[in-house]
Amino acid sequence: TFYRTSSEGKLGNPDLTWERARKANAGFDIHLWNDKIHLTADWFHESRNDILTNRSSVPVIVGASMPAYNLGRMVNWGFDGEINWFDRAGNVNYWVKATFTFARNRIRYMDEAEKRYAYQASTGQRYHQCFGLIADGFYNTWAEVNDPNRPVSMWNNNRIQPGDVKYKDVNGDGVIDSYDFVPIGYSDFPEISYGISFGGNWKGFDVSVLFQGASHVSFNASKKSKRGFMEDGSAVSYLKDYSWTPERYESGADIKFPHLSADAAQTHNYQNSTLWIRDAAYLRLKNVEIGYTLPAHIMRKIGLQSTRIYINGTNLATWSGLFPGEDPEIPTYSDSDYEPYPIMKTVNFGLSLSF
Repeated sequence: TFYRTSSEGKLGNPDLTWERARKANAGFDIHLWNDKIHLTADWFHESRNDILTNRSSVPVIVGASMPAYNLGRMVNWGFDGEINWFDRAGNVNYWVKATFTFARNRIRYMDEAEKRYAYQASTGQRYHQCFGLIADGFYNTWAEVNDPNRPVSMWNNNRIQPGDVKYKDVNGDGVIDSYDFVPIGYSDFPEISYGISFGGNWKGFDVSVLFQGASHVSFNASKKSKRGFMEDGSAVSYLKDYSWTPERYESGADIKFPHLSADAAQTHNYQNSTLWIRDAAYLRLKNVEIGYTLPAHIMRKIGLQSTRIYINGTNLATWSGLFPGEDPEIPTYSDSDYEPYPIMKTVNFGLSLSF
């Protein structure tokens, strides 16, 4: 039997208003040496108030679902620039372009519950700042595990064994728990992005190359990248080459990961920490294209205005500190319960005809 009921939803807020921003910008644009060099640079500063945000400091005894309020305040500042160089050497025309952007933000105010420790507050940090434990190596022997001075882990009922991650007890209370989470790394959005492209043409041949990169950005490893095993039976091969084992520890091998475990209840080793939230700075060879345009006087004899043959490639190479299969450009999520689709490397051949 079903009964009709009613319930009170989220409260209304009749005082909602627009966000407000104060912006400042200064820049210059310079052309030098008969337009061979173009240089553009800008500095910007933006203070944004009345950002729509939810309250987090309201106690549960209020007994109501609170609406969003215009409470948030943030500041953004940085600079960007671009330089272009166009020149000619004999029959070769060539160009080089480079761009650089630095943009940093800070949360000036957000309604958050008062933290026991100031270092856990999001106010004053970057937007989407990563928080986690500080990994301090591994427990390598039973003597270390059974040390009476070892901090107690709130995860796995303190059942620690050799090969588990050792964490820093930040607040010194003898317990490794959420109160030891501190800001680590950066946010998942890069503060620095840059690119450089160059190319030229000579007697019908043309080439262009594009590199792009980013820095001051953090990557949170996915569930599969951490554990190495998934419900579908697939595994990450590189984990076995760097995971803790007694033999690898005794031989002095390079160990980057805790012992492998397919146990879903094993949560101590897989907390957000400096072990899994890693530097995602990268440089990528984004695009290369080589082409040849056949002579126009020949093409006109067969009724064509122009004919160009080309080959190009995308995502040809990436240099980063991440492991195989991890793409620094794919967004990450705090719960790590996701599996990103690997980046695709493509090579194309083409023929362009104009009638």
